[in-house]
Amino acid sequence: MMDNWTKEFLAFCNTLNQDIEEFWKEVEQFTEQFSESLDEMVQQTEETIAEEIDVFWQEFFEPLIEFDEMAEFGDEDFDFVIASKVYPTQNTHPACQGCRHYHGYVYGGNLFVCAMHPYGWPDENCPDWEGKGSGEEPN
Repeated sequence: MMDNWTKEFLAFCNTLNQDIEEFWKEVEQFTEQFSESLDEMVQQTEETIAEEIDVFWQEFFEPLIEFDEMAEFGDEDFDFVIASKVYPTQNTHPACQGCRHYHGYVYGGNLFVCAMHPYGWPDENCPDWEGKGSGEEPN
């Protein structure tokens, strides 16, 4: 009777050992498949990023390089201006006169007044006004 129990226990241990080996083989296969999938995703992501950078380069930097090249060669017919300066007056943006934050450049037909108030302040008393020198007061 003891021999039967021993044989059954050894058969159980052998089956358990085979199941554990099979489990680790499946884990190894999964790990390899996951690694391959991850490598493919990384490659696709790298390609996508490279394409996006290329598009960005073409749309943003190449026109600037072309502009610089045209400016270097002194093309007299070239009348493109990147940005033009607009100064505040008593009638347009009076709160900005003498302010150190005033930017006043036109980009693409839009005046950029300052970082705090991109379109300017509606009256003469801007709360962010600071003089260019020390002790200046707003107009």
